[in-house]
Amino acid sequence: MGILRKTAYLLLLAAAAACIGQVDDDIIDEGGDGSGVVDLSGRTGVILDFTATWCVNCPRMHTALEEAAAERSFIPLSVHFQDAYVCDDGMELISRFAVQAYPSAVANFDGETLITATSKDLLVAKLDASFSTAAPAEITASVEGGTLSVSVTAAFSHEVKVALLEDGVVAPQTGAESNYTHNNIFRGFLSGGSGGTGGSTDNILAFTLPDSVTGSSGSSSGSSGSSGSSGSSGTFKAAVIVLDTSTGTVNNATLLPLQSL
Repeated sequence: MGILRKTAYLLLLAAAAACIGQVDDDIIDEGGDGSGVVDLSGRTGVILDFTATWCVNCPRMHTALEEAAAERSFIPLSVHFQDAYVCDDGMELISRFAVQAYPSAVANFDGETLITATSKDLLVAKLDASFSTAAPAEITASVEGGTLSVSVTAAFSHEVKVALLEDGVVAPQTGAESNYTHNNIFRGFLSGGSGGTGGSTDNILAFTLPDSVTGSSGSSSGSSGSSGSSGSSGTFKAAVIVLDTSTGTVNNATLLPLQSL
């Protein structure tokens, strides 16, 4: 009986240990804000996808991002290097996060999350661990003419960035078929706007859309310009990103289609 009781006790201890550290899919143990818990519901993150048309393994990262999108809400920004879709703002991000291998990914502008593995599970884990711990900002955005207007309500000091993205560009891709469809091509950050101190709704922040979006020009370039263009022209969208200035990481984001312009 003594042996049986000891065995049962050890089994109970093992079961309890297995439960320790388990976290609900909608929360993560972040720490640093008093409660140590970040509620992921109502939040959209950002994953910087450092890629290139000459990169043989980059399509595998694109697949991992698609798989991760089935589990988490985030906006991918495909930042190209040494190909026809390079832009100045993209090169600044490559330098900022010291990217040296392709593909690579960074979650929520947190340099500590830099990875090169094409793993859906790792992308999800890095995204979960890198959100700003402040309550999610409320974002509203609209477009009129050549101006994108943004209003943010947040209880923390923040910065607003708007990234111009392009979908549906058909062009060759090493490691995939010649008519590969490139989506989420990062064309640069829109000019205009500013940050807020928190505690109330920002004044309306105005961002200027480039001619390539409004139809005044047939070229396909972002606000910072690009080194060139190849493949078919795609459709545009804007990622409105709210960064917590105390951490430099993403608190919330939203996506605004621009196809109808």
